[in-house]
Amino acid sequence: MDLDHFHPNCTPGALPGCMPPPFNGDLLQIMPWPNYQGMTDHDIRAIYEYLSAVTCITGPADPNNILHNDCP
Repeated sequence: MDLDHFHPNCTPGALPGCMPPPFNGDLLQIMPWPNYQGMTDHDIRAIYEYLSAVTCITGPADPNNILHNDCP
C-alpha cells in the first residue's frame, strides 16, 4: 500500500507523477512481478550481483524526507 500517497491516481488537475488508469495509485506498483516469474536462478543471481554493486547514495538527513536513505 502507498501509505504516503506518493503515487496518487490521476484526476483532473492532478499533480505530475500521478498514476494513470489502469493503475491504482493506492497500491505501490513499482515492479511488474509477473514479468519475472520465469526467471532462472542465474538471472536472479545476476540481478542480485548488479544491485549489490550499486553504490548507496545518502539522501537528506531528515528521516521523514522521502529521499532519506540509510546507507550502511
